[in-house]
Amino acid sequence: MGGEVIPFRRRRCPRAVAVANQVTADRAALHAELTTGDDGPGCDRPGCTRCGDHPLTSAEADAALEHVSDTDAQRYAAGALRFTNFTLCDQCLAWVPVFAYKPGATEGT
Repeated sequence: MGGEVIPFRRRRCPRAVAVANQVTADRAALHAELTTGDDGPGCDRPGCTRCGDHPLTSAEADAALEHVSDTDAQRYAAGALRFTNFTLCDQCLAWVPVFAYKPGATEGT
C-alpha cells in the first residue's frame, strides 16, 4: 500500500441514462414545435415586429426552454399539457411558454 490510486470505473445506471435520454428527446420535440408553424408569441403593441405571427427562432426557443422544467417538458410530450401562450421574462426578456393541463389530465400524469 504505497499510496497508489486505484481507478474506480464508474458505471452509469441504465435507468438513469434512459430517463436522461427521454428528457432530452422531450425537450427536442418541444423545441421543434416552438420553431415551426405559424404561431408566434404575438402581442398587441402597434408596430411590433418582434412578436408577429411567426415561430420562434432557434435561439428564442433555446432561451424559452431554459424556463421550462423537465417535468413540464415530459408532461407536454405525454400529452397531459397543452401550450396556451407566451409571457415575457422580466429578467432576461426571453419568451416563456405557458402550459395548461388538458381536460382529463391531472398533475400526476
